[in-house]
Amino acid sequence: MKKLLMVLLLVTVSITLTGCGKKAVKYDGIGTDVVGQIDILMWGGSGTYLEDIGHSNLAEDEIFSRNDAAAIYTAREFNKIYPNVTINVQALIGGPEQGGRIWSQELENYKAEHGVHPSVWASRNLTEDLQKGLVADLSRFQDDPLYKSMNPSVLKMMNFHGFQAGLPQYILPWGIFVNKELAEDQNLDVPDPDWTIDEYTDFVQNSEKDVYYGSNGSPMRLIFTGVNTMGKQLFEYDGTGDFLDINSDEVRSLIPYLDEWNEHSVNGSDASAEFRAEYWNWGYKYFAESKLLTYEYDPWMMGDCANPDEDYGNRCKSSDWDIYPRPSTEFVDNTVGIVLDPMAVYNYCLDDGDLACSEEEELKIQIAYTFASFWVADTRAWQARADGFWTNETDGTTSSSLTASLPITTGDVFETQMGIWYSAPDHERFSDAALMPGFHEVLRIYSDGQFWVISDKSYPLSVSVEGTMIYNLNEWNQYWNSSMNGGVSLGDANFTDTILGDLATWNELSNARFAESFADLEYGLKTYYGYTDEDLNK
Repeated sequence: MKKLLMVLLLVTVSITLTGCGKKAVKYDGIGTDVVGQIDILMWGGSGTYLEDIGHSNLAEDEIFSRNDAAAIYTAREFNKIYPNVTINVQALIGGPEQGGRIWSQELENYKAEHGVHPSVWASRNLTEDLQKGLVADLSRFQDDPLYKSMNPSVLKMMNFHGFQAGLPQYILPWGIFVNKELAEDQNLDVPDPDWTIDEYTDFVQNSEKDVYYGSNGSPMRLIFTGVNTMGKQLFEYDGTGDFLDINSDEVRSLIPYLDEWNEHSVNGSDASAEFRAEYWNWGYKYFAESKLLTYEYDPWMMGDCANPDEDYGNRCKSSDWDIYPRPSTEFVDNTVGIVLDPMAVYNYCLDDGDLACSEEEELKIQIAYTFASFWVADTRAWQARADGFWTNETDGTTSSSLTASLPITTGDVFETQMGIWYSAPDHERFSDAALMPGFHEVLRIYSDGQFWVISDKSYPLSVSVEGTMIYNLNEWNQYWNSSMNGGVSLGDANFTDTILGDLATWNELSNARFAESFADLEYGLKTYYGYTDEDLNK
């Protein structure tokens, strides 16, 4: 029997092993005297490796990134409860692909440098991590009160055949920015937040050259979530039948909107080169400078738009703007997209080369889960991040360590945590339901789980063809690419008919790729987690 490195008597662990490591676990929480170590790897930080952050006394003028700060203040609060757990963090500079970075390699680099695999990490490709056996199945904690407090629709975005592969480290509902002040200045009627796709279309079909435009381009995502046979079908996929139907009657009926949306958009107009250059040819900059009626992309810029500092460069100039849900169609109600950065917990059962989990390995998983769930769902962690500040080295300004990421809980706990979220200076505007009724409708839709989207970081979305990654929806995602769609561009007289003629082929190709990527996922479940064909066909 292995020598135990932790205080096992403080935890009640009941393990039943079946197959190759699949297990049922009774989790009663970890004792407050438990001894352990948690190593966190994220992106979007200072790049500095920080040790035992929960017991550090770094001041706010010694913390130089929001993600570093979020980890530090969460760890300090966690260590008030579990003082004998050492928490280390490295939040690398920039995004997961910064400078050609390969995120999966960063996991290996961390282990090579520090001698342990990260316990908890921001995952760039959650299903790829699962296929390697790296992630613990968090459904073992389904009876934990904190787990039960989480929004089931949020968790479903990371659940495959009952295997809960992660928790959301960062999550945002994805709606549409609407500049109501600009519309009123142009004597346009402003739709209500529960708008339909036709009301959206009428609204964006307004422009004046180099003055303002209806939108930045044609948002294909409104079709993807506006039917039952694409995003919704993938979201609800149960392991049988087609993954989606790109060539359904529902999709075909919405394709003509692409040309209509394009006509008065910046991308589809004769906006001058000078106009484009002045605003960096960036959709958000057009919106922030009141040159767009609507903007469907960059939902993560909401805090910048609402920044109370009038000298802040990316602050929205309009005094009356909002974020609306995606418009309803005759097929589905108003909904939202979701921006998701998953947080994975390491599958310590791999450590000894035996897929079966020892008590020691199970305890390590429990400690890591307890910290991860505390970070994302415990009100004490939310308050700690709201109260903690960090310093921007460039200008010396300080900011709350709360990001734009929303709570993932439901009911009264969600409302409490939203109250904390509103306390950040760049979130205060969103608390006013009279000023931002659209955003509050977005919140209702989000908290009710009225969404059906898949995430590029948590869903099997690609296959490898001769060593090159190909997205399963490659042709759909590049519908505008004349080299891929049959030689047409938005605005061409035959654009709609050509795209409609493409859909059957695109559907066949995409379903074949999804079948391959799901087969890879299911192979990982069988290889590392004891799943059987019977489990996969339930």
